[in-house]
Amino acid sequence: MVEYEGVHLRLTPQAIPTVRAAFEKALALLEPEIYRLGQVGHIRAPWMGDPKSEEVRLFYNARVMDAVDGPYHALLLYQEELRRVRDQLAVMEQEYQRAETENGDLFGRAL
Repeated sequence: MVEYEGVHLRLTPQAIPTVRAAFEKALALLEPEIYRLGQVGHIRAPWMGDPKSEEVRLFYNARVMDAVDGPYHALLLYQEELRRVRDQLAVMEQEYQRAETENGDLFGRAL
């Protein structure tokens, strides 16, 4: 079960592969964009070459791209959360498959 500040995700075992695939797809779409944003998201130079655009450039880079409580860092944390959920779903899927195999072996021998 995935927990997030009191929120629980409840799944039937049969739904786990579909949900995990949705997280995989979300990550496949998100990761290249976050990587790209990390490469091009900083404003490299004041666009007007004046003190005001330099002031805005410094503020933007510090607040949006570099701050641990800023938007770019929030996207990185979101990406990590998606990875954790995906990985936990994979573990759950493996555990379910293992239990199904063990139950099949157990009941197969009992018949």
